[in-house]
Amino acid sequence: MSTNGSNGHGSGLAGGVFICLYGPSKAGKTVASAAAGAQGVFIGDPAGLMSAQRFLGIEKLNILPAKTVPEAVAQIEKALKKKTPSIVIDDFSLIVESTINEYESSKGRAGMWSALTRDVLAARDAARAATAQGTVVIFNCHEQPPRTSSGKFIRGGPSLPGQLPEKFSGMVDVIGRAMFEPTAAPWKYQLCFEPQADYVSGDRLSVFPGRAPMNVAEGLRAAGYKIPY
Repeated sequence: MSTNGSNGHGSGLAGGVFICLYGPSKAGKTVASAAAGAQGVFIGDPAGLMSAQRFLGIEKLNILPAKTVPEAVAQIEKALKKKTPSIVIDDFSLIVESTINEYESSKGRAGMWSALTRDVLAARDAARAATAQGTVVIFNCHEQPPRTSSGKFIRGGPSLPGQLPEKFSGMVDVIGRAMFEPTAAPWKYQLCFEPQADYVSGDRLSVFPGRAPMNVAEGLRAAGYKIPY
């Protein structure tokens, strides 16, 4: 695990990082994200964050509700203006699903996919702008297996439609896949950051080891990032 203090990561807002975690339901992604971003802003469904709040013993999280991707983008931009230390977009896959449901009725099949692609990439770009300001940004998503879309092989990764998993992941600094590991203790899931043939994963900043416990906060601290307890 490398130390990135020379890049300004040890000075709080001086060094941001864009992280995406994905995996099966109940793997611990929300709790891991919440522990790393407890002092920042959370975007998503308040009900979905209650379990993390109880598990971590946090009295109150700063939650900005968002049911659709445009709402999430607006909340990221709102947080960006306040220079918050961290932004967690919880269960982004469900936010995308809600957006699809809304667009099916408002835009029809013809305009739905182009609008969705535009909005997801806008969320990605807003997150990138936040990291340039020094903010730690974490998206967590469900997992989808490898598949073929329009004749093109798409690696498994965050649960997003079409070719969006590859397009979205291309701008992410660190992407980790939550994988079941029976030998792990006490939690049976680990994060895989090392390259995989059929799944998207990687760490261009060398923040985490190839396989790591579901403890994003401690991994960031060990790499020199200033993450409040």
